[in-house]
Amino acid sequence: MSEFTLSLPELFAIAHRQFTDIMDRGTLEAESTALTDIENALNAVQRENIFSKNEELEDIPTSSIKYLFLRHFLGMVHSKNMSNRLEQLNSAKLHLTTYLETCETLKVLHEDEIKAIHSTQSVR
Repeated sequence: MSEFTLSLPELFAIAHRQFTDIMDRGTLEAESTALTDIENALNAVQRENIFSKNEELEDIPTSSIKYLFLRHFLGMVHSKNMSNRLEQLNSAKLHLTTYLETCETLKVLHEDEIKAIHSTQSVR
């Protein structure tokens, strides 16, 4: 079924199920499918402009908050993938960093958490 025939909530449900399965008992084949499904959901979020750069968490409808986790899902699935390990780890880092930056922009994180993240990043 095409990603365009499914609603955003349906795409998210598939992505979430794939992510959960990978975290529980991932295989290389399942990781590839999971990455595709999560990317499809993320593309739908971007296509529908669910989030704006000038929003804070309070501005986002409660029903849309779950879509923030898609970058986290991608990062974690990439981190589990053992093929082309360096490339997968770089992709994981990119997605997880983007996820944290989004959390920072939306003011989801407390100031001490942001300082801890930045101090950890500067050490590496």
